[in-house]
Amino acid sequence: MRDVTIPALGMAMTEALLMTWLKQPGDTVAEGEPIAEIETDKATMDLESPATGLLGRHLFDVGALVPIASPVCRILEVGEVEPSDNGSVADAPASSAPTAEPAAFAGIYDELHPVETLAPSVLDAPATTAPVNSAPATTAPTAAPRTADGHRAPHAMSPRQRRLAREAAATGSPAPVGTSGSAVSSVAGRRREAIAVRVSEAWRTIPHFAVSREIDGSAAIAALKALRGERPDATMTDLFLHAFAAAADWLCLTTGFASGPGSTSSDVGLAVATPDGVMIPVVTDAAQLTPSDMIGARQDATRRGREGHLSKTDVTSTPVGSLSNLGALGVDSFTGIIPLGQLCLLTIGRIAPRLVPSDSGISTTQILQATLNVDHRAIDGDVAARALDVFAQALGSVQTWVNGGSK
Repeated sequence: MRDVTIPALGMAMTEALLMTWLKQPGDTVAEGEPIAEIETDKATMDLESPATGLLGRHLFDVGALVPIASPVCRILEVGEVEPSDNGSVADAPASSAPTAEPAAFAGIYDELHPVETLAPSVLDAPATTAPVNSAPATTAPTAAPRTADGHRAPHAMSPRQRRLAREAAATGSPAPVGTSGSAVSSVAGRRREAIAVRVSEAWRTIPHFAVSREIDGSAAIAALKALRGERPDATMTDLFLHAFAAAADWLCLTTGFASGPGSTSSDVGLAVATPDGVMIPVVTDAAQLTPSDMIGARQDATRRGREGHLSKTDVTSTPVGSLSNLGALGVDSFTGIIPLGQLCLLTIGRIAPRLVPSDSGISTTQILQATLNVDHRAIDGDVAARALDVFAQALGSVQTWVNGGSK
């Protein structure tokens, strides 16, 4: 049998909140298949099975704060049995039928609201863990609901709301409600607070400086127009990600930055705006992606960021830098705060016509302003300037990438 444990996904992580069981005892699971959802200080993510087999008993109830490295269940081989709490051998699980929810709590997962992504340690009151042989708490549905396009839908309520609802159902008292009639929610405030802690630490500990330059965006505009002939869902961000991946690869080589186990030198973060703060999913191996693959990767990263449901790669990967594009919102230029653990942040404004001198007089050129914010402990001004030049050259030759030439 194999234990399924809470992985350590950060130096400061000590526990995770068990949000939902996606598999029930006795279910057949494949290696790498999600069996539960957990919440860390960064986001909600899947807890995957380490092996193929049958799911054993749930060792923690939904709502429990589980220390890292603690087993939450076991994966059994066919015919294998697991020990009970008193050391005796328990019967192998035979049924995957979930425990029925109390009437007062039934259907509480059916509403769709943004999922909370705050560290469990800052919840108002921690949920208690329950040993296996204690009275069962309310259980979650066998699987999380899905949206029309097949993605897992956000949870109905935050973990604290679900805990309060379970307590109310157990005591027969009504769940707290707000002015809108829904369960009390401070999801946005708590989620933004967690993001604010990380942003404040980044600003306090990373010595920032920025280099900025104007770049001719005419080639990018032409390349995007051609790309949209085959992929109408392409955006300028796809081209920016391709060019930034080249700069990231160059920076890793120049600075000796270690991208971490399972990461590549051209992994790049993508800043995704949500109502509760900025999330930064990762586009992996971006320099090697074809235009079509880049579009799909960017769309998937954006979805993960907006849902607050990051992948394990998003949480554990350490890209050299991230990209933030506010050009579509009419911003000319801006600076930003480098994400913790990264060396740079590329911020890009809109592409707009400018009058520029030429040999024949004055001409109009499409210009964008790119700003590279860097960590001065690892990157000096000349290196930052050359990295920005790599980005500019890659963006200027992006038509070759779109046409299927060299990457």
